[in-house]
Amino acid sequence: MPGAGYTHQWEQLSGPALAVFADSSALQTTITFPVAGSYRIRLVAHDGQYGASDWRQIDVADGSGNTAPIASSADRTVMVGHPLKLKASVVDDGRPSGTTSVSWGSFYGVAPNFSATNIPEPTVTYNSVGTSVLWVSASDGALDSTTALFTINVVASGTNEAPQVSTGGPLNLNSGDTVTLPGTVSDDGLPEFSTTQQWTQVSGPTAAAIAKPTSVNSAATFPNSGTYVLRLTATDGEKNTSADLTVNVAAGTTVAAPTFNPAAGTYTAAQSISISSTTSGATIRYTTNGSAPTTTSGTVYSGAAISISNTTTLKAIAYKSGLTTSGVSTALYTINLPDTTAPTVPTSLAGTATSSSEINLTWAASTDAVGVTGYRVYRNNTLAGTNLTTSYQDTGLTSATTYSYAVNAYDAAGNTSAKTTALNVATKSSSSSSSSSSSSSSSSSSSSSSSSSSSSSSSSSSSSSSSSSSSSSSSSSGASSAPSAPTGLTATAGNASVSLSWTASTGATSYKVYRGTTAGGEATTPITSNITTTTYSDTGLTNNTTYYYKVAAVNSVGTSALSAETSATPKSPSSSSSSSSSSSSSSSSSSSSSSSSSSSSSSSSSSSSSSSSSSSSSSSGSTSGGGAGAPGVLYLYGLASLAALRLRRRTAKTKGRST
Repeated sequence: MPGAGYTHQWEQLSGPALAVFADSSALQTTITFPVAGSYRIRLVAHDGQYGASDWRQIDVADGSGNTAPIASSADRTVMVGHPLKLKASVVDDGRPSGTTSVSWGSFYGVAPNFSATNIPEPTVTYNSVGTSVLWVSASDGALDSTTALFTINVVASGTNEAPQVSTGGPLNLNSGDTVTLPGTVSDDGLPEFSTTQQWTQVSGPTAAAIAKPTSVNSAATFPNSGTYVLRLTATDGEKNTSADLTVNVAAGTTVAAPTFNPAAGTYTAAQSISISSTTSGATIRYTTNGSAPTTTSGTVYSGAAISISNTTTLKAIAYKSGLTTSGVSTALYTINLPDTTAPTVPTSLAGTATSSSEINLTWAASTDAVGVTGYRVYRNNTLAGTNLTTSYQDTGLTSATTYSYAVNAYDAAGNTSAKTTALNVATKSSSSSSSSSSSSSSSSSSSSSSSSSSSSSSSSSSSSSSSSSSSSSSSSSGASSAPSAPTGLTATAGNASVSLSWTASTGATSYKVYRGTTAGGEATTPITSNITTTTYSDTGLTNNTTYYYKVAAVNSVGTSALSAETSATPKSPSSSSSSSSSSSSSSSSSSSSSSSSSSSSSSSSSSSSSSSSSSSSSSSGSTSGGGAGAPGVLYLYGLASLAALRLRRRTAKTKGRST
């Protein structure tokens, strides 16, 4: 409201080039992106008085496997007037150039003062308390990240106290031991409500190995005997505090366990791993197959980096004469390399013209290192559509026109196969369809005039059809491609039922029937499958409701495209009775007219009676055979013939009396 409807329009907000909309005013449409990059597309709807819109970012790959970076930043709290350094976390695949840029901005709330908006770590200050929502994004030069939002809580200023730091008493260890450093840090939360800490070595006989110097409780290894002094320093951005830790290390008897650099983890590129032990002169052995090395098994580490290009478990030990061998160190490296392999080219492309405006295509599936996502169908070198399956129904074509088709496959990483060899398929001509319809009408009329002959012919045809069906089923068992889509689908309404019939598809062994209650709204799951004939009766329906149907053919290779749609509206018996009464009246009229315009002898009447009887018998036979439309017509024709015969007999008797 107001008005009876609304309008909608697709618009491009930004992008490296102008995107092309197939129909910018359609609610569902296709967009073609001419070059790789990040595009922002908006949909606007308006009812004549009010409008609304929403937008999405679409990242278009360039075929190199490049993906957009991911940017983020943490929520923070800061005092009014105090500078706060922002930090962006950016994850990228290193494509196309290995460099990224960062942008910052204000989304809503308390206004910030940025020192810069295009550097990784700008400083921001606020002049008033409240909530400020900022955004950060990153770009690799080709693709932009989605915009990440984060919140800054601005509070009133207060008196800042320095952090409190403790490291506990002295530690007594053996050389080669690894220990968790006993540090603690506390703070009053001012001025930025965050603290940072750092372990450093003040003195010692050799360098201690501190695993994570910025962690309060980092692991540390002391390779040689002697006294070590470590210092833990904490800062709140304004004030610093430090505390020292003394570690007394006696001569040990066990070789220090090997460590790996870089550490175990998940990586998107091959890694070069080095192994070391803090025990001077120790020998290291390692394995890459998951087995545990010993002093006599495994590869002796030479000092050269170990190259790993797929997921691998490294295990290593260190040993030295006169000392106890170290324990086994284990590191799992998960390598997720980007998918750069394109799918194979689809094969066995085939096409069938089902009408003057429709062509159905099928092809054999492609293979891919990870998995095929879908297929693109090209008509005359222009993208006609995409599909997830190995078939495509091309509609809205021009009669008696030849079209050139090709298909390629693509995967989730954006890799695309080459196109298939072009296939030319011509639609049927409209004149041939019209001629076929005329011939069918003529045949129907002839059948009505000769019921007895038609009945005999029908019986013969039924036998022939059964034989043909058997032959078709037999020949299709060795099919090399999916069947063509069924044609000639018709629907005839009955009482709470609809009878369907269609023309057999080449190579089909069975059929599936789909039903819906809106045009084009057939469900994706068939209401019945494994039908081996070309007819089906759909029962238990609601009268005066229109049902829509489509049919698909099936064989051992696959499923055809769907047939053209047909529909029917079931009626209650009362509606049928009214229709029958009207037809009977029409037949009586026809009979009277026939009587007054012809004169028949007794033998002619007898012949007519026989013909009428034959027609009635034929109609009854057709009804029991399951035909829902023609039997009713034949039955009324029989009634009309019988009425005409009786009228002629009365006329003959009357004339005899007059004579």
